[in-house]
Amino acid sequence: MQPDRQREAEAPATEFASEIILKLPEPRSAEDRLMLAVLADAVALLREHAYGQERHSRQLLRNTLGWFESDDVDWPLSFRNVCGALGLDPLGLHAALERELDAGGDWMRRVRGGEVRRFPSRADVADVSPPAPGLRRPGR
Repeated sequence: MQPDRQREAEAPATEFASEIILKLPEPRSAEDRLMLAVLADAVALLREHAYGQERHSRQLLRNTLGWFESDDVDWPLSFRNVCGALGLDPLGLHAALERELDAGGDWMRRVRGGEVRRFPSRADVADVSPPAPGLRRPGR
């Protein structure tokens, strides 16, 4: 391994996926522009959700995550084929995406549906003051 390549391999990667995509040269063909648009949209969707900018459905998030994690090469717009056509390393882009999403905090909690809340214990329920006259407690 050449000294420059070795230093490059040992250096910690700090770029986010969106930064890598923005630095790509303008695609020449319509097909490559479509592939870049698909990739940029998938990264943007996960980034919006991770940073709390926009809430997307869990199904859409799962499908998008599944697209990134798939090893499929039969479908022309699979993650692996898109990376190959754009000259990107799929593993490197995947790592950059993980860094970007990790910077957004506990975004997986939001994928699962929102705030994590503690169920009240029986002691908590017993300490609740009695309802106002004429009102019943739920379940009674």
